[in-house]
Amino acid sequence: MARKTNNIGRQVLMGGFISLLVVASVASAQDRFFAYSYSSPNVPMGGVDIEPWITYYWKTDGSARTYFQRLEFEYGITNWLQSSFYFNYKQKFVNGKVSTSTSFSHALKFSVFNPSVHPVGFAFYFEYYLGATFTEVESRVIIDKWWGNNKAVINLIPEIEWEYEKDPVSGEIYSSRKEEFRIEYGYTHIVRLKKPLISIGFEGLAGYEDNEWETLFMGPALLWATTGNRAGAFIASTLGYDFIGKNAYQLRFILGITF
Repeated sequence: MARKTNNIGRQVLMGGFISLLVVASVASAQDRFFAYSYSSPNVPMGGVDIEPWITYYWKTDGSARTYFQRLEFEYGITNWLQSSFYFNYKQKFVNGKVSTSTSFSHALKFSVFNPSVHPVGFAFYFEYYLGATFTEVESRVIIDKWWGNNKAVINLIPEIEWEYEKDPVSGEIYSSRKEEFRIEYGYTHIVRLKKPLISIGFEGLAGYEDNEWETLFMGPALLWATTGNRAGAFIASTLGYDFIGKNAYQLRFILGITF
């Protein structure tokens, strides 16, 4: 009886170990599980990701809506350092008035701990925006964790933006500084480990500006991804409802191609 119990124990341990290896291999091949929150692993050294983003914000009363499009190119310089280039376009409609802006940005991401190897993943992220009428600096502290087929992540994001405006009479250029703090967070559960990988969870973001919490979006998050060592594709999307602004929604959709 004791020998049979030991065999069952070994089988359970072996099954758990194999499950952990499968999840770890999936995590190392694909680290984008959310549309907003970043994970700590990088694109492997020499790897390339191309990611078109679409973000759409709207109020149900029709008073405001924003369309934001982003094209990202990621390159793995080393296994711990990733470089990203972005082309950004934003169009805003507020009470019948339309404004547009374009910008270019570059980011570096330093992966310190991979959650597939360490108990908790950890990374730093720095991004610099350059537009015709503004510049912006964004940083992120990224923390994430795997347990079984579950993943949780949180991003702490301070931002500083400088806006420039030219006086039509004097021709002088005036600048104003704006500071913002965001928290992005999410949880997902992998419901299918085989190709394609599918995970379902929730994601949220909270924005603090002008000494108050201005936004609190939260909603379902979905990932569909092929798996592979270097090549693959994924689709990540999140639809959130604003619990502070009320009657406002925001949808983000990302298509990723990995080489």
